[in-house]
Amino acid sequence: GGTIWSKSRANDLQWGVLDDGVMGGVSETTSLIDGMFSGEFSGITRTENNGGFAGIRTKLFDVAKNIENCSGFELQVKGDGQRYKFIARDDTDWNGTAWSCSFDTKKDETMIVKVPIKDLKPTKFARILRGGPAFNKKNLTCVQISLSKFEYEGALNPNFNVGPFYLNVESISVY
Repeated sequence: GGTIWSKSRANDLQWGVLDDGVMGGVSETTSLIDGMFSGEFSGITRTENNGGFAGIRTKLFDVAKNIENCSGFELQVKGDGQRYKFIARDDTDWNGTAWSCSFDTKKDETMIVKVPIKDLKPTKFARILRGGPAFNKKNLTCVQISLSKFEYEGALNPNFNVGPFYLNVESISVY
């Protein structure tokens, strides 16, 4: 096990915004300052111009993390009642496979979210990839958190709301 990111070590990783503006949307994450993530993932989602997602993603780790002795990821969060996605990556391709797992939050309730590695879905742009290799636990290259109007395969996220959002993240660890 071990901590990948926590508020107490916020400077350990650089983060970037990954909002729907890359596809013409107008959603906006407002919580990163100069690549620093304070633990509050927040902003506004909008669906104009085919938009509807906001996200943050770490820059590639300097050295990929070997988590082969771990069973999953654990997030300590306090959310707004919406469904978010935790994403792990095992390659360095910017648009490579996004290993994704959705989780629901309870409004203003601190919770521990467990994401077993076996439950991660290999996806690309919310489409499930089939027949590929398993997640490479020897090569964790970055992590990501997103809020999207889409679940998988074109289905809508049942707990998505247009407008302000927040997910306070205390820590991201492996177990």
